[in-house]
Amino acid sequence: MADLSTEPTALEGWRLMLDRFGRRLEQALDVVLVIMLTVLVASLVWQVIGRYVFSKAPGWSEELARFLMVWVVMLGSAAVMRQNGHISVSVLVDACPRGLRKLLLAVRDVIVLATVYVLFSYGINLATLLKGQLSPAFEVTMALPYSALPAGAILIGLAVILARLTRSPYAEGTSTPIT
Repeated sequence: MADLSTEPTALEGWRLMLDRFGRRLEQALDVVLVIMLTVLVASLVWQVIGRYVFSKAPGWSEELARFLMVWVVMLGSAAVMRQNGHISVSVLVDACPRGLRKLLLAVRDVIVLATVYVLFSYGINLATLLKGQLSPAFEVTMALPYSALPAGAILIGLAVILARLTRSPYAEGTSTPIT
């Protein structure tokens, strides 16, 4: 007969599965972010070379960098959320007893989720409003860069919920060391 003390409970099994999903989502975001940042830097280098070597900068490179920057900020915010990677001042939370710390962190989560909801709502409204407007260089709908807002909001909200359910560093309020 198996030793029941070493087998995970159903809740622990769900927590492990959600944690694995969160880690895979972070890894996927990391890959996408590396690609986006590489393209962003390459387009800016091409912009500088065009401006100072050829005396004529390509118009598309600046627009591409601007669009990518919006996406990188939103996806990057989601990528570090679950591991508590955002800059924060945690003196108050660290000084509180465990019970009060949990309450403060729960209030923080509610505020973050409310902010994410507003970001999602306004992002959808902006993307919908600007879907008929075309960008000058690429002539793609302006809904494309503005879609980063609701996409990032969904991913940030998902990261907060996953962190809370899996007791990640974000949910526990522990700091991520700067390396």
